[in-house]
Amino acid sequence: MKNEKQLLHKFINFLIGSLGELNRMVRSDFNDGEFWAFIECLEILGEWSGFKEYGINDIEKHFSV
Repeated sequence: MKNEKQLLHKFINFLIGSLGELNRMVRSDFNDGEFWAFIECLEILGEWSGFKEYGINDIEKHFSV
C-alpha cells in the first residue's frame, strides 16, 4: 500500500501528463471540461508544500490557460 505522499505524487503526475496531452489536442466541449477540471485539481494540490518539487509556480500560466 502506498503512503499519502506517494499517492499525491502519482495523482499530480497523472494530472500534469493529462494536461500536456489535452494541450496538444483540438479543443472540444468534452476535453475543455476535462482540462478545466484538471486545472482546478492542480490548483488545490498546489497548496501542498510538496508541490514545489514540480517547478510549476503559476499553474494557469504554465498550461496556457
